[in-house]
Amino acid sequence: MTITDHTAPVLDVHDLHHRWEAAFNAGDIDAMISMYTDDAIIVPGPGAPEVRGTAAIRQALVDFVALGGTITGTDRFWLVADDLALGSSAHQMSGGHAPDGTPIDLHGITSEIAIRDDEGAWRFVIDHPFGGSDQG
Repeated sequence: MTITDHTAPVLDVHDLHHRWEAAFNAGDIDAMISMYTDDAIIVPGPGAPEVRGTAAIRQALVDFVALGGTITGTDRFWLVADDLALGSSAHQMSGGHAPDGTPIDLHGITSEIAIRDDEGAWRFVIDHPFGGSDQG
């Protein structure tokens, strides 16, 4: 399943979290990966080690989307200085299941850094979905 604007750049940093959530909920890995720089770093789960680069991020996102469920979130803030932004959102995942069938209850507060590229698109360079919460 693909969201209709999956190739459109995110031109307003305040849309970055919402577009990522929409892509996750649609199972659109390509849209999700387009929101990261080539050398971005993410922490794919609570307590997990960081992964770097689009290939590793893609695999982490494939594994995450495979859990199923829906993510909803609320922006906490975006602080923007020229082409650099620090962001945070509160999020909740419901309806997902681990491979053994155990229901998943993920929630957290994110810590992210995004940059605006030469075309004006905002992309995550550091994404820690649990960086501001007790699940980090």
